[in-house]
Amino acid sequence: MSPSKPPDGDVPPTQWIDLQAGRDAVTLPPPAFEADTSSFLRGGHPATRVARRGYEPLVAGALAGLALVAVAALGAGFVLSQRKVDARGPVFTTVERYASVGVDEPVDPALREAVALGFSALVMAPNATAANWPELAEDRAAWDPVLLDRVARAAAAHARQWPFWGRLEATRADYAATVLALRAAGLPDVLAALPFAATGYRADATGPACERGPWLLTPESALRGGLAVRDCTLRGVSVLWSPDSFLPGARPPYIESGTCRLDTCVIDQRPEVTPAATAAARLLSEAWRDPQVAASGAAVQLTLAAYDAGFDDARFDDTPHPTNVLPALRAALPATGVSRAPTFLGDTLRCEKPGPDTCGGVLPGTAQHRVYTVIADHLLAVCYYGRHHSGTEAAFTEWASYADGYCTGIAVPEIPT
Repeated sequence: MSPSKPPDGDVPPTQWIDLQAGRDAVTLPPPAFEADTSSFLRGGHPATRVARRGYEPLVAGALAGLALVAVAALGAGFVLSQRKVDARGPVFTTVERYASVGVDEPVDPALREAVALGFSALVMAPNATAANWPELAEDRAAWDPVLLDRVARAAAAHARQWPFWGRLEATRADYAATVLALRAAGLPDVLAALPFAATGYRADATGPACERGPWLLTPESALRGGLAVRDCTLRGVSVLWSPDSFLPGARPPYIESGTCRLDTCVIDQRPEVTPAATAAARLLSEAWRDPQVAASGAAVQLTLAAYDAGFDDARFDDTPHPTNVLPALRAALPATGVSRAPTFLGDTLRCEKPGPDTCGGVLPGTAQHRVYTVIADHLLAVCYYGRHHSGTEAAFTEWASYADGYCTGIAVPEIPT
């Protein structure tokens, strides 16, 4: 079934996202949220991919992984009444969020500057600390201009959608719990926007490779992250199954004819917000704490990219995975030994839309587009939660300080009703 086009004038035509791939890939409970998925962190594992209509093994040397594409959800329950709104704020009721935005997405100048200020505080400051490069936080000449431009365009697109703000309101407790888990692991807050982008924090989200939970963890990734997934029933198999390795391999026992045949598990912590966030933090730390990633000046972006591209799976199967973050970064650095690569993400943004191909770059297209949309989500989330929930959620207390900072350039709405 083909997606319906939004009403004329509701979304710029170049921004309308084809939802078909999402319908074929991920199942989520109402309100509908449609997405493609890949195995988390994914190491890009299993060494297979989900095509639009099936689960296909890859030949040796091909892209390892599945493409996780959090796509727009049709808005439900947030009907826009006639109200006067700022041009930078919500005016449409069409989608929850976009998987990607083009270079023609309009951006109000005040919003663009607000995004730059937020980018400095929430992305480049952590990058500067990780790289021991203090001036990086404020030196815009050293930033990634392509990435920043896409962040601004994604923020503009999401800010105009009431369902986006409504989903932030609905997930505030889960977002807060995830922020606290990330901070406990010494990771930057912006990573909390990953499950928001992937599933809208929906605990019952599932994928065709048996991913489950807000982070869409595979059984093996859950095991690597320290989550309990045990004694699972596989359709047609009488013996209970439990993951016993960190990678699914080319033919996971729970995949048959392109579909997941894992029914239920006696124990499965993947849908539980805090345990799943703690496990995800362990996995994300693999990239964040790597010396080369830290020194790059783009540690935040590279850690976000590892969600789709994987970090360095050769550690587990001795097989080259050139589209994993670490080998991709190493390939991009000159042989002279230069370690800084703050524009890495923008330099490799080659694909027009998310997908498993690299389009001549070094990362899968899904990772190329994931990074800027997640950053945009978080910049808006900080403003929304800092304004409305800084007094009730401990994780958001410090975000209140941004209300008189970069958030003044963003038209944060009242709590959607």
